[in-house]
Amino acid sequence: MANGQFVISGIHAEAEQAPVISVEPITQQYTPETQPATYAFVKNIEARLESYRETAVAIEETKHKWLKSVKAIVLTPKPVIAELIEKESKIGGRLFQKQDPSHDLRFWEKDGGWYCGYSDGGQVKLEDSTIHYEFTQETVEKLYQGRPLPFVPYEKENLLHATQAFEHAVVHELYPIDETLQELKNDDLPFAA
Repeated sequence: MANGQFVISGIHAEAEQAPVISVEPITQQYTPETQPATYAFVKNIEARLESYRETAVAIEETKHKWLKSVKAIVLTPKPVIAELIEKESKIGGRLFQKQDPSHDLRFWEKDGGWYCGYSDGGQVKLEDSTIHYEFTQETVEKLYQGRPLPFVPYEKENLLHATQAFEHAVVHELYPIDETLQELKNDDLPFAA
């Protein structure tokens, strides 16, 4: 695996079919003093993503009343949510420049963790290329197959930009349910550039 494959780089503003997102580089380092605000910033994005997914499921159920009754008998909302997360991951992958032309880059959030990896074109992510980012109140961890990886300079800051750009892109492309959803409450990162 190429070492650059394990790095969140800056947002690719010319991503195919993704909204153009202007992201300025952050010059301030990710420090212990900024981590509580950063943790809250990312956790708020995660909560809003969960809300968008739940709203999309509820809207789909009202469109197809039979879906609600079938789901109550046979299915749980998890397959629908998994499908939404799969669509989100494709949108998230378009925010970055592709480093491996033979596979689709994916970036997604699931169960409080952020992931970046490649897909073979199907729903199955290639496990040998997936990085897991975990935000805690003290720090952010970068893991590959359960083992910690070092961050390159500004990668943590780029990750924060990526979470914000990801939310904006999925709301714009996948969840344009209401105009108010498109106006993100936290337009600024948790610290000044």
